[in-house]
Amino acid sequence: MFNKKCISELKFRALISIFLLIFIQLSLFAQNKGLSRPQDPASLPKSRAIISLPTPIPKISKQAKLVNTQDNEWIISDGWELAAAKKVNATGIEITKTSFNTDSWINATVPGTILTTLVNQGYYPDPLYGLNNLSIPDTLCRIDWWYRTLLPLPAGSENRRIQLLLNGINYKAEVWLNGSFLGTITGAFIRGQFDITSFLHVKGINVLAIHILPPPHPGIPHEETLAEIGPNGGVLCYDGPTFVCTEGWDWIPGIRDRNMGLWQDVRLKVTSDAQIADPQVITDLPLPDTTNAKR
Repeated sequence: MFNKKCISELKFRALISIFLLIFIQLSLFAQNKGLSRPQDPASLPKSRAIISLPTPIPKISKQAKLVNTQDNEWIISDGWELAAAKKVNATGIEITKTSFNTDSWINATVPGTILTTLVNQGYYPDPLYGLNNLSIPDTLCRIDWWYRTLLPLPAGSENRRIQLLLNGINYKAEVWLNGSFLGTITGAFIRGQFDITSFLHVKGINVLAIHILPPPHPGIPHEETLAEIGPNGGVLCYDGPTFVCTEGWDWIPGIRDRNMGLWQDVRLKVTSDAQIADPQVITDLPLPDTTNAKR
C-alpha cells in the first residue's frame, strides 16, 4: 500500500514528465520550418476525377446596404468589390476617388476570404471536394488585394461621431477612405477601429477601400499522401497566432490564400462625443461565502 510520501513522489515525477514532454514538443515545433522548396510533383496525390473549372460569373453591380445589428451599429453588407493589386496598379488615394473605374473588379463576399470570393465567382472549384484544392494556385497568398465599396451612412447620423469597425482581417490591412489613409491593422485576430467622422462627405459619396497584404511567411504546403505525411506547419508560425494550420498540417491541406481577406464583418457605429468601450467587470467573492460580492 502506498503511503502519502510515495503518492506525493509519484505526483512530482508525473508533473516532471509532463513538463519534459511539453518542452520537447515545443522544441520540435520551434525547429519545424516546413518545406524549403515545393515537393516533387511525383509525390503529389493523384485523382482519377476530372476537375472542371466553372465559368466565371459576370459582375453584377450591387448597392452597398447597412444591416442594423444592434443599437447604433450596422454591418456593411453587399456592394463590396475585389481585385488583385497587381492588376489594379493604383494607390489608395486613386482607388477611393468616386471617378475610379472598377469595371474589371469582381463582386466580393464579405465577410469571407479571398478564396471564398474567387470560388463564389466561379474562378476556382470548391476546395472541399476531392482533390480540387490542387488545381488552385498557391500564389494567392503571395500577392496583395484590394476591397472597395461605396459607403452609405446611417439615417440620423448627422452631427454624430461615426466609427469604422473591422472585426477581423488577415493578415495585414491598410484602410483608406475618401483619399485619406486611416491606418493599419496587423494580425488575423486584431480588431481595427477608426473614427472616420472628419473624413466623411456628409452629403456626398463615400468610398472605402481596404488593402489586404499577405503574411510575411506564407510557407510552402506539403500535400500529403498515404505514403508520406510530411512536416506539419512551417514558417507561417513566425507570423504569430494567425491561421497557422492553413499552411498545411497533418489533418488539413494547405489553404491557397492562407485565409487572407475580410474574414469578419465590417461595421459602422454611431456614437456621441463620449463613449465607454470594452468595459470589464471583475467580481470579488469572499469565498467560500457566496451570499454577497464586491465590484
